[in-house]
Amino acid sequence: MGDCFNFVSDGRIIDVFGQDGLCPAVYLNCFERKEGEAVYKILKKRSAPKFTLISISNTDWDNSLSPWESDPVFKSGEKFGGGGENYLKWLLDELIPLIEENKNIHSSEKYIAGYSLAGLFAVWASYKTDEFTKIASASGSLWFPGFLKFAEDNEISKNLKSAYFSLGDKEDKTKNEIMKTVRENTVKVENIFNERKVKTCFKLNNGNHYQQTDSRQAAAIEWILRN
Repeated sequence: MGDCFNFVSDGRIIDVFGQDGLCPAVYLNCFERKEGEAVYKILKKRSAPKFTLISISNTDWDNSLSPWESDPVFKSGEKFGGGGENYLKWLLDELIPLIEENKNIHSSEKYIAGYSLAGLFAVWASYKTDEFTKIASASGSLWFPGFLKFAEDNEISKNLKSAYFSLGDKEDKTKNEIMKTVRENTVKVENIFNERKVKTCFKLNNGNHYQQTDSRQAAAIEWILRN
């Protein structure tokens, strides 16, 4: 098979990179389609362990990746639709079987990764399903209202082996009362995972939320591939 192919499922664009045998499959939710290829290229340059990258884009971002409904963070923003349950069901019941059965890509393990709201979704998914054995949350939106309490009160997947968390060191430097909790919440969630015998890493990067997004995602995925 070639190094990349793509298809559309339920209106979402799926790009598959590096499918060359039995190896971990990394499901990466992307805000823009170009992210998947950029992250893959960085990982290949770094000689990361063998993997298949399944990049998912053209997603209803604020709805599909939010675990429950919530008011906008900014006055000009949109409400979070809370479509996470439906999106996770599609991922587990439709996309993964399609990848493994119809596209003939068989994985040794399945990981889930993402940036920003997709990073939040990856962490939340580790509470909702035993399907993923590793997660990567790069600059994850762990400021999301109610998420810290959810993380404290619920059980993590028994199959989860390792979890990566990162932030830019300026991400909590904001006047927004909700978003300024992001570093405190991320550290607390990482500690929760570590206390529950999940191997963890917390990386503080230079810059704000919008800097080096591709390289931050690549670093997150490389860590879970190696740990």
